[in-house]
Amino acid sequence: MLSRYSFATLILAFSQATRASPVATDSLVKRDNTFYAEFGENHGFVGGGAQHSGSFTIYDSNRNIVYTTPNPGGYAPCQAGGWLFKATADCFNGNTFYFDCDSTFAGTPKNCAMKQNDQTGSYLTSANAGDSTYDTFFANGVSGICALSWTADMTCGENEDVTVEKVSSNPGGT
Repeated sequence: MLSRYSFATLILAFSQATRASPVATDSLVKRDNTFYAEFGENHGFVGGGAQHSGSFTIYDSNRNIVYTTPNPGGYAPCQAGGWLFKATADCFNGNTFYFDCDSTFAGTPKNCAMKQNDQTGSYLTSANAGDSTYDTFFANGVSGICALSWTADMTCGENEDVTVEKVSSNPGGT
């Protein structure tokens, strides 16, 4: 049985993924070259509230995990003011992706975005995050997730060798 927190996270992740694209959910899932990126949950205040302790995950169109890490490039996936991460892989077929995630003071994702091939160009996709509060034995916690979807010419399968590095702090774009 799913806890109230897990159920809320599943609903939120699904609603953010479908809201990030104008395409209906059925065609979004069936399209071969649709990929997703999610900046994961936070469980309360972390590091004075100025960072996010979740994870960063890239999925293929069948929701298989292409890449996942709790600390992309050795850093928290979301930070107040934002991080900009560069992701490369052989399966990206020459594409380079730049991911940006900004967090709230509580540490939950506030918004996220992605650029393709040019870190100074405009965002290919962006989304506002959703968050929720939940009760724990000692106090209330906060959780949130920011999800993106995009279409690209990529041949990624499960557990690809993806290189992610931090390019800059506070990109100011999301």
